[in-house]
Amino acid sequence: NDPVTANDDTIEADEDSPLNADLFADNGNGIDSDQDANDTFTVTKVNGFASLGGVPLVGTELTLNSGALLTVNADGTFTYDPNGMFESLAVGETDTDSFEYTISDGNGSSSTATATIIIQGANDAVQVAAAVTATATEDDDTFNLDLLTDSNDIDTTDILSIDNLQLISGDHAGITDNGNSLDIDPSVYHALADGETETIVYTYDVTDGNGGSVSQTATITITGTNHDPAAQADAAIADEDNPTNGDLFADNGNGIDSDPDPGDSFTVAAVNAVSGNVGNQITLASGALLTVNADGTFIYDPNGAFESLGATDTTTDTFSYTIDDGNGGTDTATV
Repeated sequence: NDPVTANDDTIEADEDSPLNADLFADNGNGIDSDQDANDTFTVTKVNGFASLGGVPLVGTELTLNSGALLTVNADGTFTYDPNGMFESLAVGETDTDSFEYTISDGNGSSSTATATIIIQGANDAVQVAAAVTATATEDDDTFNLDLLTDSNDIDTTDILSIDNLQLISGDHAGITDNGNSLDIDPSVYHALADGETETIVYTYDVTDGNGGSVSQTATITITGTNHDPAAQADAAIADEDNPTNGDLFADNGNGIDSDPDPGDSFTVAAVNAVSGNVGNQITLASGALLTVNADGTFIYDPNGAFESLGATDTTTDTFSYTIDDGNGGTDTATV
């Protein structure tokens, strides 16, 4: 009996598709053969074993160490399924897998060869786990939003980038395109009232440079915050004999009282730190009479407390008032 010869095989497959081929064919090193012209041969072992646990390996689907699936038939045909184990290969990248098979002519001659599978990488789709979102208040510092957040590509060497960035809605005055990210300056939205929001929405494509892309959305929400009103110190002149009327909110030497939040209004909430004094006549420590209204108007009556002043003499009297914008913001000034 003359020996059979199994020649090593090298066969290409792609990462996404099962491979069907023939081990006995010329796969780079010549056909498998038997010098005895009338002899036939069959595959009797795979990876050195005819069976495992009583289960024949020839004709049975096996899982290789790589995770790929292999079925080798007695006639040398086989199916190799990458089984998703090589999805990380990018276009142009390769990896190898291998197995051994043994042929026998039934007359005592056998031969073993190695089949090497060269797996060719293919482009895989870009994946996005969730839409990109960012929230901030108008008082927050400038920040950068990565538009590739939650985007990934199983092809590990692919480089993701952004294409076709388009504004769908909202005021983008505080947003600057920075390639694969956005620079966001919340202070641009200072005109927002307390609790008011500005929502800016973009759409774009995440691309892998190899023809793969997926649509993505980025939503930025800026929320307005309340800012304290500003009560300015006031100065007024009165004579000892006559009541004086005035407006505390007007420019009385240091500018008008104001609120930086557009649309916000404010009222006097307390006089000398007492809320019940607003709108009611009170007697100051000097003996003068004072009425301060919620709208900032006031009447100051010396009430004869300064009759001792000479024609060119002066003295001062003071009180404080607190303004409130109704949203938790207050400020106090002295008159």
